[in-house]
Amino acid sequence: MVSSVRNGMWVGGLASGLDTQGLIDKFMAIERVPLTRIQAKRDTLNFQKTLLQDVNLKVFELQSRATDLTFSKTFNTKKVDSSDSKIVSGVATTAAEVGTYNINIKQIATSTKAYS
Repeated sequence: MVSSVRNGMWVGGLASGLDTQGLIDKFMAIERVPLTRIQAKRDTLNFQKTLLQDVNLKVFELQSRATDLTFSKTFNTKKVDSSDSKIVSGVATTAAEVGTYNINIKQIATSTKAYS
């Protein structure tokens, strides 16, 4: 292939009549196809990674809120039972320790009236 350079301009394939620069550009484009495919695959994987990170963040937030529900006063209430609520009763807050407590009553108070 012979090239001719005149006045700073290059004319490819002047002697052969072939557009050598066009052929070179096409060959280079063919050579870049695998690279272009890899870059497209990389872009797709980066997009999928971003989506998975978003989903992971939302699942973590959901898990955190579900954990908060288990410690909520609504689900963590305490109960007080008495065999005779006329004699003794009680109230338990959410801060009360879990367990069974026995109260032994030695004497029941009675009302007394004193007149003078």
